[in-house]
Amino acid sequence: ESQQVHFPSNMSTNENATPAKSREELLSECMLSQFRLSVAGVGLGTAYSLRYKAGFAPMIAAGAAGTSADLIYGYLVECAEFRQSSAQNE
Repeated sequence: ESQQVHFPSNMSTNENATPAKSREELLSECMLSQFRLSVAGVGLGTAYSLRYKAGFAPMIAAGAAGTSADLIYGYLVECAEFRQSSAQNE
């Protein structure tokens, strides 16, 4: 006796259950996934703080600079395809 699998009417075997994301959502996800320069900034700021006993200020400043650099790099380079496709749809 064979068993049949029944799918809900809004779902087929070839489709994903989640709805398609808009280009703006994809751009947001791409931008928020940028972290490399933030981590590098905090790491370098921490090393500087420990080496020169300068407190937390260099670590915070370097982390903020790294975060800003991540956003700029992500917007101009990593996520450019999503940004351009979003601009074309407007």
